[in-house]
Amino acid sequence: AERGVVEGIERAIARGAPTYNSGDHTGCYEIYVECCQDLLGSLSGARKQMVVASLERAATMRSGTDQAWELRRTLDALAQDPPPASEAVGGGALGAVLLAEE
Repeated sequence: AERGVVEGIERAIARGAPTYNSGDHTGCYEIYVECCQDLLGSLSGARKQMVVASLERAATMRSGTDQAWELRRTLDALAQDPPPASEAVGGGALGAVLLAEE
């Protein structure tokens, strides 16, 4: 499932970035919202809560530019920070490094 998460994020960014760069910041935001909503079913624990909180923050922003960047930062963080082996092993990137070294 995690590979699917990263692939979904990459697809959304591949669509969202050119949309943003063409000047349609709200359109980019909408692409990222759709991706985040799709991801919620594949995430759990802190990673799921991070997406929910980011969606909530973005929904209160008035600028499509700010909204798009709020969600982009979250998508980037999800794509770069693999989940721990189990929710009990938290630690994000550091936890993944420590697990890899054992």
